[in-house]
Amino acid sequence: MKTLKPLFYLILIGCVISCKKEIKADILIKNGTVYNGIDTASSRVSIALEKDKIIFIGDEASVENDGDSFLPTLDYKEKYETHGIGTNAVLLVGHGTVRNQVMGTSDLKASEQDILKMKALVQQEMDAGAFGMSTGLFYSPGSYSNTDEVIALAKVVSKNKGIYDTHLRDESSYTVELIPAIQEAIEIGREAKLPIHISHIKCLGVDVWKQSQDIIALIEKVQKEGIDVTANQYPYDASATGLKAAVVPRWAESGGEDSLFIRFDNPKLKKQILEETNKNITRRGELEKLLIVKATDASLVGKNVLEISKLWKVSPEMAVYKTLRLGYVRVASFNMNPTDIHNSLKNYTSI
Repeated sequence: MKTLKPLFYLILIGCVISCKKEIKADILIKNGTVYNGIDTASSRVSIALEKDKIIFIGDEASVENDGDSFLPTLDYKEKYETHGIGTNAVLLVGHGTVRNQVMGTSDLKASEQDILKMKALVQQEMDAGAFGMSTGLFYSPGSYSNTDEVIALAKVVSKNKGIYDTHLRDESSYTVELIPAIQEAIEIGREAKLPIHISHIKCLGVDVWKQSQDIIALIEKVQKEGIDVTANQYPYDASATGLKAAVVPRWAESGGEDSLFIRFDNPKLKKQILEETNKNITRRGELEKLLIVKATDASLVGKNVLEISKLWKVSPEMAVYKTLRLGYVRVASFNMNPTDIHNSLKNYTSI
């Protein structure tokens, strides 16, 4: 049986796509040409079959350091060494993948036994050749972990002379806010005694605009204290992620996508989900600035959330859930301030 999981390898020239779901299949057809019967255009996708049923149509894998990885690392290390790859790669064990292996998509606090199992998996992957651990603390299931859990696993990485690479818990004002999220990353590195790298550091949304100088000052301060902390950024004013990750409250998706829609179909929970989604849309930028760049339903691509809500004659937040029911949706959200981008570009703390 083949296993489809979100692949992470940190490509040194950059990486762009994110996906979160594990699928087990008997047969995997890669890059097949599919006609959906609705329009005349074809698309190139991967198809997974279990017995005589199609159970998945979409991207086979993704490439970003947001806490996901293939397990075991050794299989992919050997594959790259045998066949070669087009660029250099650093394999990291994904905290989200490890947590999912032990706890699924539960939002519960990890027990001592859970921590022990996760530590064993991290050690297994470090032995197999991983260079460190990545976290996606903004995303499910990484967002359900507390700092102590991450420190415990990071100490295993440190013992093996690895690195800690993180997508921050918050780059805006979703939960802990931006600067406290950076402080959390620094705390993890300090307590675990390992280098910290903050991926695609940014001030996302008007709530945290103009905080770049404070961030630079914070990083410079801890560097002078002997903490090894670095960051990278991309030089443009839009960020990209899944629509669900961008605007759906994390508590609502605990347990996976099926659980999300069960909650959404509950009238009391639906009201709360829509209210929080509306707030997250505001955090992400104006409706016109949430542009769909990839979707299972190709007719959505190129439209923003406002256009879709008008097309379907529903509220913007309701349009979000109607699109999610159709399959995967990826958005670019234009929500960063040029001043913050330029400040980071000019400073040595990020590349």
